Amino acid sequence: MDELQKLYDVLSREGYYSKSFDDFNTQFQDSTYQNKVFDIVSRDGLFTKSKDDFFQKYSPESIQ
Repeated sequence: MDELQKLYDVLSREGYYSKSFDDFNTQFQDSTYQNKVFDIVSRDGLFTKSKDDFFQKYSPESIQ
């Protein structure tokens, strides 16, 4: 399972996202949306590393 799918699974399980994975994948291509996701997961303790670590792990370029 790729990293973006894992991120989606956590967000949907925790009630942060209710649309399909395909919708999430499309939205996640936008850097503004990526920043919003990072802000939420870091605020709520779902991701505890730095913003750089988040983008390195979940950037569309690194997960394709």
